[in-house]
Amino acid sequence: MLDDVRIHAGPIKQIVHAIIRSRRLVVFTGAGFYLQNGTVLTFRDSTGQWNCLGNKDYSSAEAFAANPAKVWRWYNEQKKNIEQMQPTPSHFSLVELENLMDHFWLITQTMDGLHHKAGSRNVVELHGNIWQTRCTRCDYAMNTENQTLDDDPRCPKCDSLLRPGVIWCGEPLPEEQFTLALEALNRCDLMINIGVNTEVQPASSLIWQAKSAGAVLAEISSKPSAVTAICDIQMRRFPGTVVPLIIEALKDTIQTASPKI
Repeated sequence: MLDDVRIHAGPIKQIVHAIIRSRRLVVFTGAGFYLQNGTVLTFRDSTGQWNCLGNKDYSSAEAFAANPAKVWRWYNEQKKNIEQMQPTPSHFSLVELENLMDHFWLITQTMDGLHHKAGSRNVVELHGNIWQTRCTRCDYAMNTENQTLDDDPRCPKCDSLLRPGVIWCGEPLPEEQFTLALEALNRCDLMINIGVNTEVQPASSLIWQAKSAGAVLAEISSKPSAVTAICDIQMRRFPGTVVPLIIEALKDTIQTASPKI
């Protein structure tokens, strides 16, 4: 690990120093957060291709209205796959980072609930959570983790059809989560974007919001993004391998300087 730290010493040192100076930190994660040597660990099939997550046959309100049973069967299969997954070292590293900060927000595009499973507390899920299920008519919602629903699940309050609690193509973000994200971005002094898909709105606009509010921006991504030009610190590495290195370097720096950020 020491050799890895030396290889990436420049960007790691910049990010570590930015975190130490920060008093209000936002970390923004996307699917690229899982990238380890070019491999994404979620919603991929054996060939490495996206397994229909972006396919409107499974991720649009129109598809659900046309064939809800088909959509539910697909989501139940994804839930079975995710049940077997465990948080990565990068997930646990962010938990450590949250424990070191007085003010910390974790905004994510991911929907697998692994940030929660790792122990992160202050999480804003912009695209929903695959373990949440909600009614298509009333305000009923429930957590269905470790549960397999049939392909025609009904609301216990109004008997309407239930749907997965994720955001589909063309749907607005949940108002409460979006408001929480904006509040965090308007207050933060440092925003670290890790594997975020900036081609999907409002991810790009949220990053611009933080920049406009005066935050320092850091980007950890395997390739340049739509917001790279406005980032103060840029790191071109696979996030899944480098995030633990950053947190280890941060802890080492803190131990030699001060017991608390």
